Amino acid sequence: MLLLGGVTVQALLSAVIAFVQYLADFTQTFRNVRWLMGSLDVASYSPILAALAPMAVAWAGFAMRLPRVLDLISVGSESAAARG
Repeated sequence: MLLLGGVTVQALLSAVIAFVQYLADFTQTFRNVRWLMGSLDVASYSPILAALAPMAVAWAGFAMRLPRVLDLISVGSESAAARG
């Protein structure tokens, strides 16, 4: 059911993207397609540098929390369930 919901949402959003491209002029459509393909054209690196601090905090949080969870998963599902 989750897979079918994902396919439905993807189809809806693809239709929205196609409609936006239909309404846009050539330059905007070209930029939109490049962005959808993963263009890394940025005017400056300040947004990237601003994102580094929250990413570092999240990385530190994951590094503290995940090793125990991954160790429990590696011992098997029954042992992991018994240990919480």
